[in-house]
Amino acid sequence: MELLPCLRWSTHRWWLPLDGLTANVVATVLLDVEPDRSSPDHFRLVQERLVRDPAFLIFVALRYLESGSSPPPDRSTEQSVTVSRLTEWFVGSAAMLFSSADRQFAAPPVTAATREAWRQQVRHCQTLPVETWLSTAPQWLAITGPEVPLAWQATWPTIRLEVSAGAPAVATKEASPEPLQYAVGTLSLVRLAQRMRQERQLREAFDHRLQTEKLASLKQFAYGLTHEINNPLANIVTRSEQLQSDEPDEPRRASLQRVMDQAMRAHEMLSDVMFFAHPPQPDCQAFDLAELVDELLTSYRTACAPQQITLRSLSSQSLVCVADRQMLHDALDALLRNAVEAIGEGGQILVRYGQRGQRVLMSVSDSGPGLTEEARRHAFDPYYSGREAGRGLGLGLCRVYRIAKLHGGGASISSAVAGCVARLWFRLPTP
Repeated sequence: MELLPCLRWSTHRWWLPLDGLTANVVATVLLDVEPDRSSPDHFRLVQERLVRDPAFLIFVALRYLESGSSPPPDRSTEQSVTVSRLTEWFVGSAAMLFSSADRQFAAPPVTAATREAWRQQVRHCQTLPVETWLSTAPQWLAITGPEVPLAWQATWPTIRLEVSAGAPAVATKEASPEPLQYAVGTLSLVRLAQRMRQERQLREAFDHRLQTEKLASLKQFAYGLTHEINNPLANIVTRSEQLQSDEPDEPRRASLQRVMDQAMRAHEMLSDVMFFAHPPQPDCQAFDLAELVDELLTSYRTACAPQQITLRSLSSQSLVCVADRQMLHDALDALLRNAVEAIGEGGQILVRYGQRGQRVLMSVSDSGPGLTEEARRHAFDPYYSGREAGRGLGLGLCRVYRIAKLHGGGASISSAVAGCVARLWFRLPTP
């Protein structure tokens, strides 16, 4: 393909040329298997093409405007967008931009006159600062389409060269870019984008099906496990209580108490498995989240005083929520317990909460050793071992994730500058 996907305004269409090197960079971005965590090299390569290739910069700027990502035009103030922002938006939107086949429908033929007009525009842009390239868009677009309406031009932003650290040198009169190859055909980015999009959709569908099957299997496993193990656990606890009631020796009484405690711990773990596999529906009632946070922090401050761990809330305002209070109590309790286990001795835990629209966000930050990338990926898997990060086995974080999902939200965990940050968010019912 020699043309970028068309630009549209009202009923009109325009096409811009696709440079060979630019096509290679776009293909590199499209082949990224994890678009949400793209390589920094992708940003560098795209940013380099934006300040080298006038047609590509114009295309990205006008599609960015068309996407609605930019603020609506304000006649009293001039709107602008940075090259860094255009780079970030393009990397995240490349698959969408190039997978729409209708954007190539009825494209005009590329003739020798068309290529010569492109070469003239390139020579003209090389005499101008990059910030002014968008002002040449009417001349570029008129080569393959009708005259550009003034009403459309009035909505265009200005470009600012506020590039990020390590960005390539900006093309100027003194530092001209390499020759652009608008006259040669390139690989079909539309077909590549469509194939990659289909592959990602299949992978997501497979992951969803796999998760559904895993939960169904876990549910059956949990039912059988609960029946087979809870009965002997109950006998162990009952017999230990009987022996303890008649035991005068204090060390033996303490030993029996430890037996009962461990049996109850096993029972609680089975309950966690059942909750993860087949949770109850939330019983949503109005309550003050600030009171719930204060209640838990008060209990943890007393328990953590010998370990020299301080707990502090960075939010103090009242926040009335409509949710299952007991479930959120359990979720926040699990996040705090995870943070305490991570720190061990001497550290700090910070709790934040707030509302953004119909979502309530909560976070627990600790000064522990943080997480490895593998531990972060598996943090919400049942019984994944996080011992190397100071975090024990169990279903605590899985329970957090399940509770968040039951409330229409989600949970995440990541390493910070020091320690770890666990986040939980949930949606409030629509009024």
